[in-house]
Amino acid sequence: MYVTKIALFLCVLSAILTKVPLTPEYIFPLISIYENLNLITVLRFQLAVTSTTEAITSVARIQKFLLSGHKKAPLKHPSKSTDTCSPKSYQSSEPTVFGIHLNNVDVTFDTSTVLKNVTFSALPGDLVGLSGKSGSGKSIVLQVILEEIKAKGSIAVGGKISYASQEAWIFSASIKQNILFGEEEDEKKYLRVIRACALERDLSLFANGDQTLVGERGVMLSGGQKSRINLARAVYRDADIYLLDDPLAAVDASVAQHIFNECILGYLKDKCVVLVTHHLKYLRNVKKRYIINKGKVVEEASSENDFMESDEAIQEDFIKSHNLPPEIHESATTKYSTQQIYKKYWCSGNHWILPCLIFALLLLTHSLNSFIDMFIVFPIISNKTKSFYFFSLTLEHFLYVYASLIVLLFFLNHTLSMIFMKHCMSISKTLHNTLLDKILAVPIKFFNEHPSDQPSTHLE
Repeated sequence: MYVTKIALFLCVLSAILTKVPLTPEYIFPLISIYENLNLITVLRFQLAVTSTTEAITSVARIQKFLLSGHKKAPLKHPSKSTDTCSPKSYQSSEPTVFGIHLNNVDVTFDTSTVLKNVTFSALPGDLVGLSGKSGSGKSIVLQVILEEIKAKGSIAVGGKISYASQEAWIFSASIKQNILFGEEEDEKKYLRVIRACALERDLSLFANGDQTLVGERGVMLSGGQKSRINLARAVYRDADIYLLDDPLAAVDASVAQHIFNECILGYLKDKCVVLVTHHLKYLRNVKKRYIINKGKVVEEASSENDFMESDEAIQEDFIKSHNLPPEIHESATTKYSTQQIYKKYWCSGNHWILPCLIFALLLLTHSLNSFIDMFIVFPIISNKTKSFYFFSLTLEHFLYVYASLIVLLFFLNHTLSMIFMKHCMSISKTLHNTLLDKILAVPIKFFNEHPSDQPSTHLE
């Protein structure tokens, strides 16, 4: 605020000492030049340095990625067992085997065994249900199939794979672009996928439909909407194998039932589908269903009684570990308006007098800043009218007052910044301690029924 004032004062002082007349042609161009220099050096130059540094780093990473190359491993016959699942162990001369075949697969991290002797197969047209307790290794099985994790044993995967991750990945674009993800648009197929993934009603609520921008990481969407868009992207892609990592976890019961019936059993009925889920009720009529316990496929539930016995234990363990309720409502409201929120925030400090002091200093600082711009006009008017300076000031007194005003502005500006910072830190500490006390007082049942990615109005 005062850098321009100091630079202008030095120019006025130099002009007076060298007996250069203070005319509008001298003063006002100086003010304009220094204001532009202030904007460029204080704001735009720093932004340019930051943006240039980030751009250089990003371009270097993109260049490294584009020049890294791609190694595509040929398919491996399931009868041929190898020590490790690596591209070198594949035999391109073997006939192509469609589907998934795992036989005695082991995964070890450091010294701990995550998966041991995992064996199952999935062929085109099969729906394989994979369930188990939290941390049992269900998602790791999918990563082994995707070759994201090295494993020992016989692994054969034939066909194009489409994967829907448990954590929905949304990029900053429209909903339609997130679903198509570079694929060629087929309107009939696109509408079928939207209907199968229960997105029709959600798109009708948006003013721009599927052209609605979702924001950075999908901030404009709820957790269930992001999960269904993530699933729709995987389903829209033409593939032979679909790996679905718990797509029913972030939606309510009715939507989950619709997705299971219309998408998994309907749209993907002729595909090879591996479904990881903790909703065991949807797997009751699935022919191939596996339960993983402590890294092992301990049983393939073949009868209704065996499956129901493990249902309750796995469901209870999953809810305790993941904070995911069986039914999630995707709407939230607040009883506070924007003005009330700002007022509540501003009055949360330790001293009520500080907001009044900050307002008074803010008003005084900006008034003084404007007055200094007006004060420089006094010698110009005096030269034009051939009269004495305002307030009976001599030229020497004018310089003293001008310098004093700039020093006062310097002092008020720094005092205002210091008090404002202290008050904001006081507010942050008060809100943090209050929030922490509230959270510690909430029963554990609340966190089981309300996941962290869904806003709630119960906690104040």
